[in-house]
Amino acid sequence: MAKNLRKDEAVLCAMQLIQKNGGEMHIRDIKAEMENSFPKNDYERGRLKSDGSLRWYNQLLFHSIRAYKSGFIQKNKGVWHLTPEGEQVMKLSLKEFSDALHKGYNKWLAKKKKAESTPQSIEEEDAVVETEIDYEQASNQAEEGFRSYIAALNPYEFQDLVAALFRGMGYYTPFVAPKGKDGGIDIIAYRDALGLEFPRVKVQVKHYPNNPVSADVVRQLRGTLSHEGESGVVVTSGSFTNDAKSEARSSHRAITLIDFSLFVSLWIEHYSKLSDEDKKRLPIAPIYFVKPTVG
Repeated sequence: MAKNLRKDEAVLCAMQLIQKNGGEMHIRDIKAEMENSFPKNDYERGRLKSDGSLRWYNQLLFHSIRAYKSGFIQKNKGVWHLTPEGEQVMKLSLKEFSDALHKGYNKWLAKKKKAESTPQSIEEEDAVVETEIDYEQASNQAEEGFRSYIAALNPYEFQDLVAALFRGMGYYTPFVAPKGKDGGIDIIAYRDALGLEFPRVKVQVKHYPNNPVSADVVRQLRGTLSHEGESGVVVTSGSFTNDAKSEARSSHRAITLIDFSLFVSLWIEHYSKLSDEDKKRLPIAPIYFVKPTVG
């Protein structure tokens, strides 16, 4: 019981960090924060013989599945989101939190078994959980590969990468800012070769892999959208502050924010439509493995 309580404490710590971060947080950042803020004994700081991963981190991933199945958190491409139910359960004591975690998971498990014609054995259930962990770790590893590659680019290389993505999405990019002052616009994209069709898109590119883009950048872009039919896009190799997201939502001109995760998703989605030259800017290859079912 004490061991389970300890592991559930790690999940609670992760959820508290997510809450402090505005309700969402990448697992990479959760891990980095917990490296320092969550006390660990020698055993927990050790590594697994099977794959060399940190024992405490592996346990966090394993037990976070209970929080996910209970509806306390959501996971999307490495980003963990705190749900309203999760915010409520965090108000409980650690013992009550642990009980709610196990009760929620068992409720999901009972519902799942009821829907199955042949219920899974305990060993099969454990195998499913292990598959989910493997899938999450593989997804995170793939994302880190993208992150390292893109972070190593200089600002103009990243700008060219963004322009390539727009071309892959079917846009023409008659203007990509040369080195020097760009007047706040890095890329102009049209749907047709002459720029007669709407929308005409003005793109601001920020190569900030380690710092979130502020609301000021969104306001500056909005100030350049002076004609009807113009839309704005801010693309970053990192993330956006909550104020920046709010500023984009409330803008009277359409402004879309593309953070690192969305950029990677769009690159993968449109990769087959890129020219051979543009593919060389960020070459990728698909690797297929079994994805756990959600339910």
